[in-house]
Amino acid sequence: MLTWFVSDLHLDPARPDAIQLAQRFFSNTAKGAEHVYILGDLFEYWLGDDNPKHGLEPVLEAFTALTQSGTKITFMHGNRDFLIGDQFASQYNIDLITDDEQVIDLYGTPTLIMHGDTLCT
Repeated sequence: MLTWFVSDLHLDPARPDAIQLAQRFFSNTAKGAEHVYILGDLFEYWLGDDNPKHGLEPVLEAFTALTQSGTKITFMHGNRDFLIGDQFASQYNIDLITDDEQVIDLYGTPTLIMHGDTLCT
């Protein structure tokens, strides 16, 4: 049993090195995990699900491959990517948490998850 938590990568096409590292994480490191939780600000900005994602394709393709291999991905909004919606979740086969915080059962331990900016507002 392995669960990863990822937050605040702020991926941006202007930083291809960060995109490459994230793609390697989702393609290699996270492979075989039971679950990956993304706790907001995966992207530097998100203008909406209908907006092209030029430059972010390697990470998005890695999402598809990871979920097809059996790893569950759950996404929680951050303050920069709060416009990610159902279309994105459906397209990349991820679960979307729309609450500011949630308690999950992490191998028998109640665990609070949230995006850090929640504590600032």
